[in-house]
Amino acid sequence: MTGQPLSDRFQYKTADALRRKAEALGVDLPFENDLRILLEPADVGGQRVPNRLAAQPMEGCDGTPDGAPGDLTTRRYERIASGGSGLIWFEATSVAPDGRANPRQLFLSAGTAPAFRRLVDLTRAAARRRFGDRHEPYLVVQLTHSGRFSRTAGEGRRKATCFNPHFDRPVAGMAPPPEHPLVGVARLLGLGAAVQSEVPAVPAVATGLSWLRQFWPPVAAGLLTRGMAVFAGLGRGAFAYPDAAADLMARGVLDRTKCCIACSRCTELMRIGSTAGCAVRDHPLYSSLHRAAMASARSVP
Repeated sequence: MTGQPLSDRFQYKTADALRRKAEALGVDLPFENDLRILLEPADVGGQRVPNRLAAQPMEGCDGTPDGAPGDLTTRRYERIASGGSGLIWFEATSVAPDGRANPRQLFLSAGTAPAFRRLVDLTRAAARRRFGDRHEPYLVVQLTHSGRFSRTAGEGRRKATCFNPHFDRPVAGMAPPPEHPLVGVARLLGLGAAVQSEVPAVPAVATGLSWLRQFWPPVAAGLLTRGMAVFAGLGRGAFAYPDAAADLMARGVLDRTKCCIACSRCTELMRIGSTAGCAVRDHPLYSSLHRAAMASARSVP
């Protein structure tokens, strides 16, 4: 048997149907119908964060050759900022020229610092234009050094990364996953809750919510209500639906036609050396990039 079993695919029309499946699997998903906690402000180190919704670091592989943010980088963070996330976690940014995981990875240096300053200013301005001066997103960056995984590591020290079909959505020809995706979602949520329990003074960001599509808000609200996290984070979900927070503010529900479907085309774009984004929801830009990148990959002997 290959591919993902039909019974394991996302086919839930209501939050109750998702809850019943979780219960049948013995999985504890903390549903809470009152979503107001997601839009409440939080405090990080004495600084006010306008809401509990976080855009987690997702690498776009679209920096300039010297590591400065490119046009697509700026576009991505302006869209996330105008989408209402209270915490914006900028993607993996190398601290050394020989520590970049790919040639288009961001690299913070004296030479690129002005471009990063501009990216921060544009991100904050995009949030203010949509929500006013009281909405000041908290910005943080994921600093990194890829070590032996670096594309520029010396001979004999570089280690190639691999694709795990059980972490991403399985594709044709791959073995089926060893467990239902909801089990993996619950594991990730539980790990975050364990961190929050051990270090309650540090605000934890819950992760693993994107697979739940339009039903992640009640689960996120349940996590925060139980004290299992301070923020609810979306990674690939923010690629697909950067304005999810704004829709929750305006309507109290998400638009299912904007949600991430966990197809892994964003990570597929990374693996084949292209720039990453949502090829399903962010079209025609990334759907065109995905078609071109796949055609180029197939043409390589």
